[in-house]
Amino acid sequence: MKTGYKSSKYFTPPKSFGNNSKSKLSPSDLRYEFWTKVFNLLTSGLTIVVVVVFATFVFYSKDLPDPTRLSAKGNESGTKIVDRNDKPIFELYGDKNRVLIKLEDVSPNVLHATLSAEDAEFFIHSGFSVRGMARAVKIH
Repeated sequence: MKTGYKSSKYFTPPKSFGNNSKSKLSPSDLRYEFWTKVFNLLTSGLTIVVVVVFATFVFYSKDLPDPTRLSAKGNESGTKIVDRNDKPIFELYGDKNRVLIKLEDVSPNVLHATLSAEDAEFFIHSGFSVRGMARAVKIH
């Protein structure tokens, strides 16, 4: 059978060139070829997804604040002037008079009141409520 291609020193067509070489493959060879194509397709798709996610991250990360500024605590509490025995003499504060306390020092009643005002079912769903998320999407 003539294929239209001539053999040369640079190109020699395979013997099955122009023939239906698929019909001559064994079933195991066909399975191997199928799974090779599936693997190549999945690998290509995964590569594209990774590149798109990375490009999206790089695009949006330029607008993010500096993480060191986020972790730095501002001094929004008042200034205390103390005597040599560390006894407060005078306190200065501007618009905000905040005193930092530990969570253990907060009354359980205040904690429960805050949670019930914000999310009455907090202890049922452990912080993620599908119904609450749907309600937020509906409102906004």
